Amino acid sequence: MLNVVVEWLRFAYTFLEVILNYISKPSLVIKSLFYSADSNSQSHQLPNHLAVLYTDKYAISLEALSKLIVHSASAGITRLTLYDPWSYIFSKRELLRRLTRDFMRKTCSKQLVDVEFYDSDHFMIHPNFIYTTVKILGARDGRQSMVRACRKLCMECAPENITIEKISECLAKEHIWEPDFLLQIGDLGTMAGYSPWVLRITEILQLKSLPSNFHISSSFHISMNTHQEIVELEGES
Repeated sequence: MLNVVVEWLRFAYTFLEVILNYISKPSLVIKSLFYSADSNSQSHQLPNHLAVLYTDKYAISLEALSKLIVHSASAGITRLTLYDPWSYIFSKRELLRRLTRDFMRKTCSKQLVDVEFYDSDHFMIHPNFIYTTVKILGARDGRQSMVRACRKLCMECAPENITIEKISECLAKEHIWEPDFLLQIGDLGTMAGYSPWVLRITEILQLKSLPSNFHISSSFHISMNTHQEIVELEGES
């Protein structure tokens, strides 16, 4: 019994330490989400799908997003989803593409990285050593996507034949997949219309903002070991 109490106290202390770090150092945005590839730890694995959701329009930084895209691609993440309920990122998708291309040229000159934007007619074409797709979701991809999926299935299937798998497949056709890890950026504790259907087992971390002046080495990996893992970013908030 004493051992259980000690373990709980140790957990509470660690959790409190993380909270205090957030308060005292806002620039520690996601600590340990990216881990070095040569780390001795075997408990970390790379998620295939990373999503970024904004609940505050003023927190959106295209520069920060472009860097996150490049670092994620360099780390080996194969899919990124970007969502804001105002469709701001979608409206600026060509600028985001250019920023991503420019940052990739500066940081990946010796590494072959391929990033494809679903919402752009322009592709960054390199040999497929690392292949990452970026999907930008907006206002029409929130709750409305679930409504469209249900309407379509009701027209095509009898009610008793509608299954969880069919709903998920219908959403996937609109490029709405379940992410392994989601960064919720903003002060509001809301999903801002992001389809809850694809967030059933997703690990979610809420951040106030994503700094634009950070650097992460290209050999970093994402840890999915706990719900409170964070990426260590260098720079000021």
